[in-house]
Amino acid sequence: MEYSLDSATAFLAASKQAVRRLEWVRRPSEREAQWYEAVSPVAVNGVIQEATTLRIQWRPPTGSRLEMYNAGLLFLGKRIYAVDYDPDKTHKNKCGIGRPYFGKKIGPGTHVHTPSQDGTGYAEPMDDFGALERLFHYFVTSARIDVPGGLAKTPPLQLQLLP
Repeated sequence: MEYSLDSATAFLAASKQAVRRLEWVRRPSEREAQWYEAVSPVAVNGVIQEATTLRIQWRPPTGSRLEMYNAGLLFLGKRIYAVDYDPDKTHKNKCGIGRPYFGKKIGPGTHVHTPSQDGTGYAEPMDDFGALERLFHYFVTSARIDVPGGLAKTPPLQLQLLP
C-alpha cells in the first residue's frame, strides 16, 4: 500500500487495536536523556498493519523543564495523527495549505496533528488535558484504538537518579 491522504483518512476511520500492552521503555534522545516511550504495532480486523505503530512518549520534569508528552499514530511510517503537549516550545505549520493555521506558529501547549493533502505535520491548538493519562484516553478514543491493558503507569521519578 502506498501513502495518500485517502489511505490515511480510511485508516484513521477504522477500528484499531494495539497488539501489545503499552509498557514504558527508556529511550534517550540525542538531546535529552530522560525520554520514555511505550510502543505497539496496530492491527485492523486482527491483521497487523505494515509500518503502523502506536507510540506514546513521556519526558518527566527535569531541572527547569516541565513534563512533556505525546501520543501518536504512525501509518506507513508517517505520523498521521498525534496529540502533543509541549509547555516549552512552539510548532510551525509547514504543510496544510488552505487550512486555518497553515504557516502559523502555535503553542506552547497542546496541539493536535492531522494529515493534509500536502503532507503530515499540520497542527491546530487545543485545550490542555493537564495529565498524560487524560491526553492518552482522548487520543485512543478519537483515533479508535483499543488498547488491551491500557497504558502502564509512568516510571517513578526516583528512577531518574539511577544510571
